[in-house]
This record gives sequence, structure tokens and C-alpha cells, in this order.
Amino acid sequence: MNTLHTFTETQLHATRLQGALGGISPIAGTPQANVWMSAMAALAPHLAVEEVLGAWPVLPSPHKHHNNHVAAWWNLATNLGYEVLPASYQPPSDAHSCWCWLRPDGDIWLSHNGTTLWHAASRTIHSASSLPRGDWVRLVSHTRPEPATVTTADLLIGGIHPVLPTLLLSSLLVQGLGVMLPVFIMVVYDHVIDGRAPVGYTALLTGMLVALMAEAALRRIRGTLLVRAGIRAETFWINRLVAQLIHLPAALVERASLSSQLNRLKGVEIFRDMAVSPIVLGALDVPFVALVLLVMFLVAGELVLIPLMLIGAYLVVMLAALPWIKSTLRTQARMSDHQQGLVLEASHNHLALRADGLTDIWMERIAANGMQSMATTSRSTFLQHALEVISLLGSSLAGLLTLSAGVSMVQAGTLSAGGLIASMMLVWRMLAPLSLLCTALPRLVQMFQTALQLTQFLNLQTETPPLAPPAPMQLPQPAPQGDLTLTNISLRYRHEHAQVLNNLSATIKAGQLVMVMGSNGSGKSTLLKVIVGLYPLQGGNLRLDGIDTRQWDPERLRSHIAYLPQQPDMFTDTIATNLRLANPLATDDDLWNALELADAAETVRQLPNALHEHLGHQDVPEIFAHQLNLARLYLNQAPFVLADELPGTLLTLPAGRNFIQWVLSQRGQRTLLVVGNYQALQDAAAMAIGLKAESTALVGPAKQVFHSMHGPQTENLLQFPSPQQQPTNGDTPHAA
Repeated sequence: MNTLHTFTETQLHATRLQGALGGISPIAGTPQANVWMSAMAALAPHLAVEEVLGAWPVLPSPHKHHNNHVAAWWNLATNLGYEVLPASYQPPSDAHSCWCWLRPDGDIWLSHNGTTLWHAASRTIHSASSLPRGDWVRLVSHTRPEPATVTTADLLIGGIHPVLPTLLLSSLLVQGLGVMLPVFIMVVYDHVIDGRAPVGYTALLTGMLVALMAEAALRRIRGTLLVRAGIRAETFWINRLVAQLIHLPAALVERASLSSQLNRLKGVEIFRDMAVSPIVLGALDVPFVALVLLVMFLVAGELVLIPLMLIGAYLVVMLAALPWIKSTLRTQARMSDHQQGLVLEASHNHLALRADGLTDIWMERIAANGMQSMATTSRSTFLQHALEVISLLGSSLAGLLTLSAGVSMVQAGTLSAGGLIASMMLVWRMLAPLSLLCTALPRLVQMFQTALQLTQFLNLQTETPPLAPPAPMQLPQPAPQGDLTLTNISLRYRHEHAQVLNNLSATIKAGQLVMVMGSNGSGKSTLLKVIVGLYPLQGGNLRLDGIDTRQWDPERLRSHIAYLPQQPDMFTDTIATNLRLANPLATDDDLWNALELADAAETVRQLPNALHEHLGHQDVPEIFAHQLNLARLYLNQAPFVLADELPGTLLTLPAGRNFIQWVLSQRGQRTLLVVGNYQALQDAAAMAIGLKAESTALVGPAKQVFHSMHGPQTENLLQFPSPQQQPTNGDTPHAA
């Protein structure tokens, strides 16, 4: 592929991007917008328009300074996986990478093969020497590595890793300055008071005050670094968790409750809270307890054995309490998750509970679970208080033992009175971080358990790497023609469950209409999700235009499929935005046409803001949500149409009849799989797939498959006016 052909394709993609972003960008129609579209097409030609929209940042308005646009461009490149670095222009040496230079005035130049430059504003090709060497520019380099395996250490110290050497150095200096006060007191008692040397005392006092101020400054610097590191770590890991959650296979996500997903995200908060708490400061001071021990040994000699024994006692207590803490925290987390799930389910289904008179029963369940959770929390609190008491007693005992042994040494003349006072202060100083860790042991264990769970979650296999960098200068894959081949498709949700799909085989040609029939729970919706790629196959293979779908990138595959789910999901945004999820290029006229077909146009017109009316997540009426769901389907121009079953109430409305007419009008132009026993479609369908739980599927003419499953006496289906349909052959259905 030569460079000119690549840039020709890039210009075509730029035109598509400009049409998609023209209606939503505040700088639409400006010269800056044209530059952006061209540069975007070159940096990410393999990305679908929808993916570019997802990365598009909040743009400044056109009247603001162009530097704001430059900053927004940096954000956009970063969102697409590129790294923005300051650099001076040098002709690129790597002919296989895509480089982008952004001049301070907002002009964008790109290079592909190392010998030519492409000017984004004029969309023209120039030689690599067109830019003067050394001109100040920004380099957008495709250097971000693939996401590596996450370890527990990454979660625990990943946030503070860049500043860890500074933190350790500051902790060492803090401990070094901290031992100066006991030494100062010892010198004052042993030399200044006895020697009556006020001049020496003034100098010592001045030095001590300087040391105290230096220690305070270092503690403030250390605390500021920890706060910033904690906030940065929380932001980074929450973004990583959300990206992981979005890219996980649907089968894994659906197994976890909403409360579990929320707890995962909230679990990251513990790292921020720990970073700003004294616990991390105590942990940073622990390695430098040896410095305090050394000073005490130089001051008091064998008296250092007492704090050494207390340190060993602290370690024994923490190791003994560890299994009990782990067990209590696991039980507490399980009970809390269950309680939160009950509350969320009750709030989500409160109308159904009230209508069925089940509120009292549900409250009893919540109360019973709350009592168990309270008992577990009580045990955890008791353990926390026990560790606090042990920690306090240990510090007091250390002081008492040091004083008792020190008095004997003073009387024997082996230790001065000042040395005894200094030893007391050093003992409490070296035991302070260990006492703090002993008290905070339950929180530390909780943090480690949370980190372990998050590590396992972040290392789950995703469909596509959540932070994978874009592949520069790849042309989009061609759209499939519409042939679909299913060979011995088998699937079960879990190993202990019965098979949902059992050796299903069918060959669907481009442009054919195929009906999917079956009772509730027979696997109709599951079959559509398998085709979309939401559920991985456990047996057989699925081919699209003769190519196994496992060879397709899942996101690219879904961009060629118009999918109508059984349960509509609306996002908290405007009606127009919710509809444009199916087709970002759709104009307002396209939206109104789709709403007319879905019998929702009049309802939208009566809203105060019409298409720009904001929808909530759960306050959308059910029928209206299904109508918007249908409008999404009509807007999507993908060659494959997968339509799940519509609710019976919608079928009696014009929206249901329009849906049947629309399906018939699309026959021959697109490949359609429609779930339902619609009699008006049976003559027009090329075939039907009949599914029965734990049974081999039937494949054949629609009417005969229906009668084979339900019996010829079942004729109470909804009738819809339909045009003349082509007769089908009289083959009898066969087992797939």
C-alpha cells in the first residue's frame, strides 16, 4: 500500500468524522475543526466514528484563545492512547510508526513513512524537510505499552511509587531529627545543669529549635506528597477499574450484582484514605526504628534489650490476631454486600413490593440480615478495641520496664540521669510506629484483602485490552456482506446448569429473514447475544461471510450489527443523545423519522425540550422506553439486524405494526433475525429456528416449525396487515 493511497483513504475518513462531529462540536464549521478532523482521521483511521466520539473531550467555545483548543487536542490524543511529549522537530527515523507534530499555533503535521509529511489543515503531502529543524513543537508519539499484569504491590504502592524515594528520605531525616530532642535533654541534664554553662545552653537550644522546625517542615512535605499520591492513585485505579468492567465479557459481568460492582469501585477509596491517614506515616517510619535503636544503644547500652523484647511482643500479638481478623473481615464484607444488595433490590422494585403486599416480609429479611451484620461488626469492633488496649499497655509497660532497669543502672553508675530520661523518650519514639500499626492492623488487613480482590478482577481476561494503544495507519476492515453460518452451536451459562443451546446449525444467506421461536427460557435472547459476541461459544463455531467470528475484533463485529435488546437501557442524557448511540451521524430529521416509525414522535413533541429533553435512568415509562429502543434500531444502518422479542402491549399499538412493516421492507436488503411468533412474518421468512430447553433446535419453514413446537391448533397470534409475501417451500423442519 503506497502512502498516497493511505492519505486518500485518510481524507475520506476525515470527511466522515467531520459529518459526525459537526452537529455536536462547539467549533464545528471553523478552520480549527477541519484541522482536527483531518488529524483525527490520520491518527485513528481504524477507529469507528462512535469510538472517536467516545474519546472526544469537552471542547472550548470558538471565541476563546486557540491555546484552549491545543489543550483539548492533547486531551483527545491522550484519550485515544497516544502520549503527548515536548520535543523539537527532527525528521522521523522509524518508517513504520505514525508521528504527529503539533505546532504552538495549533497547526498539525503528520508523517507515516519517514519521507513525507501530511498537512492536516490543507490535506496535502509535503517533504519531510518542510518543517524547519529545531522549531518548538509537541510530539504525539505512539509509545504507550500494552497493559501488563497487575500485581497487589501495584495497587498498594503504585500511587506513591514515583515519590517513594523522597518519602523514604524524608522519613529517615525525620527520625534523625527526632532523636535530637532526647539527646539534647540528656546533654542539658548531664552537662549544662551540672556544668553551669548558660552560653552552651543557648547554642544548644538554638540548634534544637532549628531541628524541630526542620522536622515540622519535613513532616508537612511528606504529608503533602502522600495526599497528592493518594488522590492520583484513586483516580488512576478507578479509571482502570471502569475500563476493565466495560471490556469484560458480558457473561462475567452479569454474574455479579450491582452492589458487588459498586463495592469494587468504592474499594479503591481505601487506598486514598490510607494515604492521608497516620498509618502510612507509621509504616514509613518502621524501617528507621533501627536508627533509634542504635542511638539508644549508644546512650544506654544493654537497656536497649527492653524495647527489642517489646518489639518482638508486638509482632507476636499481630501474628496471633491475623487469622481472626481475616475471618471477621470476610464475614463482615459478605454480610455488608448482602445487606446492600437487599436495599438496592428493594429500592429498585419498591412499587412491585408494595403492589404485592410484600413490604413487611422484605423488611423482615433486611432486619434479620442487619442483625447478623451487627453481630459481625460487634466482633470486629471488640477486636479493634482489644488491639488498642494491648498497644497502649505495651507502650506503658515499655516505659515502666525501662524506668525500673534504668534506675538500677543510674544507681550503679553505668547510666546518667540525663541518659535515663533520653532512653525513656527514645523507647516511646521507637514503639510509636509499631503501636500505630498494631492498632490499625484490621484496616491494614482489609486493605490487603481489597487489593488482592481488585488484582484478581483487573487480571481477568477481557475481550479487548482496556488500555491498548491504537494501531497507527490501519485502514478499516470492510463491512460484512451478511452471510451467517452456525455450526453445532452449544452453550451453557455454568457447568452445573443445563445447556441453553444444543448443537444448533443453520445457514443464513445475506438478505434473508429468519424467525427465532421458542418459549420463555429456551435461549432465544441468548442466541442473539452469542451472535453479537456477548457470550463466548463453548462448542461449535459461528462464521460471518465464511470467517470465524472469533477472528473478528468484538467491537468491530458489533459495529456491523443492529441489535434490539429485550430490555431497553436509557442513559441519563437527552433523547437525541440516547438515539444517536445507534448512529452518531444521524441528523435531527433522521431522529424524527425514526420516532415517527416507533410511534413516539408525538410524545417527544409534547415534552418541553423535545429531542433535548433529559431522561433519567429509571424514570422512563416502559412503553416509551421500548419505543425509543425501536427508534435506535431504525437509525442503525448495519447489515445485520438482530431484534429480540417485543412486549405484548407494544404489539397492539401502531409501533408494533410499524415494526412488522419495517422488517418486511428490509427483507432482501439486510440479514434479519427476529425473535417472536409473528404470524405476519411467517410467510416472508426464509426459515425459522425453533428452540426448546435442553432439546435440539428445529430449523425449517416458519409455519411448520411453529406447528411442530406448538401444534396446528394454535392460531391466536396477533394479526398484522402485511404486503404480499413470497411463498416458501414445503420442506418439513429438521433437527439442527
